[in-house]
Amino acid sequence: MAGLWETKKAATRAAIIEAAARILFERGTEALTVAAVAEEAGVSPRTFHNYFSSREDALLEFVVGQVTLLIEKLRAAPKDQPLLAALEEATVCGLTAREGAPGPLSAIVRVSEVLNFALPADARVRVREEVEQPLLALVAERDPELPALEARVLIGAAGAAAGAAAHTYTELVDAGEPVDAEQLVRRAFTMLDSIAV
Repeated sequence: MAGLWETKKAATRAAIIEAAARILFERGTEALTVAAVAEEAGVSPRTFHNYFSSREDALLEFVVGQVTLLIEKLRAAPKDQPLLAALEEATVCGLTAREGAPGPLSAIVRVSEVLNFALPADARVRVREEVEQPLLALVAERDPELPALEARVLIGAAGAAAGAAAHTYTELVDAGEPVDAEQLVRRAFTMLDSIAV
């Protein structure tokens, strides 16, 4: 019976996270209230608060999930592919929309605009633990000889290129302009070609 209860709890948590992201993407920040998220998820505001302390907390969970998807794409990259190239390919996949929804990177950009000023210190620690540490571990897996400093620089440079491409993509989409997500990513990563890994 405990298994069924845990499954139901996980499904409720996922429904709340998805509802928060959907409201943000479809209706904007002003519509993103706890009451609206609860209604969209089919739960009460009290149930929402059993899982999350705030709308930002639910959105942070969404970001961690999206980053986890990108890390899985990196983990699946061919072992003989240079690390920077693997990061570039994960970024291309991350900007590609799926069934009308923003791809993971585009989604992260939209959510980060809300979270930028609302993340408490403990949430920043969680981001470091759940985003930076897994990425560093993955880099160490792929290239055990790469020192920690260089690994952080590589991740930071790739993150800057990915973030710039994602922000540009989001701005162009919001402006109704045609945009080639892959071309944006390729252009951003071309600037990193001087990094040899």
